[in-house]
Amino acid sequence: MALTLIDVPLSPFAQKVKLALREKNIPFEIRNTNLTEADGARLKANPRGEIPALLDGDAAVWDSTIILEYIEEKWPEPALWPKDPLARARARQIEEICDGPFEAVIFCTSEVTAFRRAEGELQAAILGAAKQTIQQLFAYLEEQLGDAPYFNGASFGRADCAVFPHVMNAKAQRTPPAEGSKLAAWLARALERPSVQQTLAEAKAGLGEFKAMAEAYGSARAKRQYRDFRLEWMLQAGGLPVIQDGLAKGNIRFGGLV
Repeated sequence: MALTLIDVPLSPFAQKVKLALREKNIPFEIRNTNLTEADGARLKANPRGEIPALLDGDAAVWDSTIILEYIEEKWPEPALWPKDPLARARARQIEEICDGPFEAVIFCTSEVTAFRRAEGELQAAILGAAKQTIQQLFAYLEEQLGDAPYFNGASFGRADCAVFPHVMNAKAQRTPPAEGSKLAAWLARALERPSVQQTLAEAKAGLGEFKAMAEAYGSARAKRQYRDFRLEWMLQAGGLPVIQDGLAKGNIRFGGLV
């Protein structure tokens, strides 16, 4: 029975899962969803209403990290994990940084650019803080990469699946890795991989959804989710007015079940 991935092409978490499935040559179907609408299948698969969710027969597995654990346990070859326990722990740490602080700053940058939740001095302050944070994250990733070709070591693996969407999103937001850096060289290598090219092509095809999403959130027909690191980073960057305005308009929500 074919796997089905409930997907939003621009989601870094969905991209992470698609990269892993494609690197393992596991066939799967894609079912695109719209986060601005109540999707019964998505809500049934994940009570938090988030994506991605992986449907394996009648079973649903949600949360990108849990999905990758499931994939690795059910289809262990080719392995996306390093064999060494310490290297595995390091890969998990890299994934945690990318799915947490890195995703948060990209999300919040989109909030004040694509979704226009702040303008003028407030927008400039948030974008300035974002650039500073991204440079700190790049420095961390550069250190973790070291002289290896990939974050997983000699081969592209789970840590690379986790890093790519966020570095690519930073580049798309005009904050790319420094030219000549190890991270820039890693990104160039990653972009040569068929799994990355296909996933990136799907993301580009989904850019048209952004305008409709912005209109939906602006009219409070849908709510952007501020959870953990997203809320923390926005407040740290001086974006309390963004949160207050979103609460007043009813177009943001926090974590928990939908």
